[in-house]
This record gives sequence, structure tokens and C-alpha cells, in this order.
Amino acid sequence: MRRVMALFLMLLCLQAPALAVKRERSTTPVPTPAPTLPPTAAPTATPVPMEGYGRIVEEEAELHLEPEEDSYVRRTLSAGARVRLMALVADSRGNLWMQVDYGGGPEGYLPAAAVQEMVAEEVEPVVIAIPEPEETAVPVDPVVLNIQLGGNASGFPFEAKTNASSLNVRKTADRRSERVTQIRNSGTAVDVLGETTDESGSLWYQVRLASGKQGYVLAEYLTPTGKQVQTTPHPTAQPASADPANLYGLAIQKLATRSGPGTSYKDAGTYEMKGKYIHVLSRAYSNGVWWVKCEIPYQGEVRVLWTGYKRFDASTLPLEAIPLEE
Repeated sequence: MRRVMALFLMLLCLQAPALAVKRERSTTPVPTPAPTLPPTAAPTATPVPMEGYGRIVEEEAELHLEPEEDSYVRRTLSAGARVRLMALVADSRGNLWMQVDYGGGPEGYLPAAAVQEMVAEEVEPVVIAIPEPEETAVPVDPVVLNIQLGGNASGFPFEAKTNASSLNVRKTADRRSERVTQIRNSGTAVDVLGETTDESGSLWYQVRLASGKQGYVLAEYLTPTGKQVQTTPHPTAQPASADPANLYGLAIQKLATRSGPGTSYKDAGTYEMKGKYIHVLSRAYSNGVWWVKCEIPYQGEVRVLWTGYKRFDASTLPLEAIPLEE
């Protein structure tokens, strides 16, 4: 009996520490894990709403789908293109972009440096209705209207300065017309000789540059200075009775020449004379085409050759002013 009691007491002694540890564990509070917070989004610049219109002042500007350099390019706009301004926004790198609408769509983003905001004084071109002539069998030049804009009440010609960093001067009042030259600097002075409108109603100015070159530019890219230009005829504009010794015409393309007035004569070569004034001696009619005999300077000598009259600016070289070849 004593032996049984001793074993019972021994068993109780062995179980007592385990029970104490179990009781201690059950009373220890279990810590609650901290909640995981969602990542905070990087702050973005709030777009600044804009109103009005702007024009492209760089030679070309890419219209992006998003205000990021690597985003999809929807189209490329040329210098002088007009856009409606919607907002100014900064991208993730801090670069500024203009949200614009081009011609009623598509919308997109242009680098802010490529867009110049138009001032309030720049108005929409005036649309002038011109009645159709009763007979249109004979083609005529665009009608030049003596109507003054910008407060210039004394008539043509007057001085104006360009307000775009680059401006195309075209042969006729048409965006698709051949380009005579390009004015690269804003603030360049030109003589405005007249004005006309194209099929869409856009207003064009007929201009003369300091070099003597003439052509047409969109009126919205010129700002009148208020100065009147002397009406003395330009030395290259020859009247019908002009002295043949002083008859010069502005070449508007390369001069493909022949030894005589017609394609049946020997090919005399092509000369890079575009934009230069050439001394013209006489004219002749062959196979439905007018040809002119002219003096072409080449490598220190002067060559007398024939070329097509169509290769000259008719405003600087009236056909009737050229003597007929005898």
C-alpha cells in the first residue's frame, strides 16, 4: 500500500510542471497583426483648363495620344497649323503639354514649346462672296480685292511683318500650291500688294519680299505695321513697252533648255536657276507652247539658250513685254 502511494505521489510531481506551463501559455494574449495599407498613388499635376486658339511654331510637331513622349503619335502637324487649346498638363517627368483639338478632331497632346497661344486681336479670316462671271471660257487669275483690314485705310501696298517662326510663300493662294520660298524668321518685313480668298474662304495676302520674290501667304500670319509702301513699280515688273535690254524674269523652277524654241531642237542641259532673275531676250511660239530665249550665266560665261515661258513667274515677266523673235 505504501508503495502504491509513493508511486502516486511521484506521478503527481512529474505532471505538476507541465500543467503549470500549459496554464501559463493559455493566459498569454496573442498579438493582433497590423493591417496592411494599400500603396499610396504618386501625386499627379492637375490640368489647367485653357481657352482660345494656338498655332504650331515649330517646323513639325507630333500630336500624341497621351501627354508622354513615348505615347502613340496620332499625326504630325506642320508649322502654322491652328489648334484649339483645351488644357495645360505636366507629365510624370515634369514636362509641360498642351491638350488640343485639331480641326474638330482628333484630340491629343502637343509639347507646350511647340504651340504659341494666339492673341485676342487675331480674328478669323473674312469670307467674301464673289459673284460668278457670266462667261468662264477664258481662265483668269484670282481676283484681288482692295479691302483693308487692321485699320489700314490708305490702301495697298503696305508693310507687314510675319508672326510665325516659319512661313511658306506659295505661287498661288492655295495650300497645295507650289512653294516659292520659306520665311524662316518671325518679324520679317514684307510688302503686301493685295489680297484674295481661296475656295474655303481663307484670306491670303499677295506679298513681295526684300529679294524681289513674290507669292501668297495666309493673312493670319502677317501683322500690318501701319507703314505705307511707295507705289513705284518694282524694277523687275516690266510694262509692255519695256526695254528688252533690261527685261528680267524670276525663275520659279530649274531651267530645262534647248538650242532652239521647241522640243525638236538639241537638249542644252538643265540649270539650277530657281529663285534667280534671268535676262530674257525674245519669245517664240512652237507646238502650242511659248518659249523664251534667255542668257544663263554658267561657270564664268553666259549661254544664250531657249526654255519654256512657264518656268518664270509671270508677274515679273509679262508675256506681252517680251519681243517676238524675228
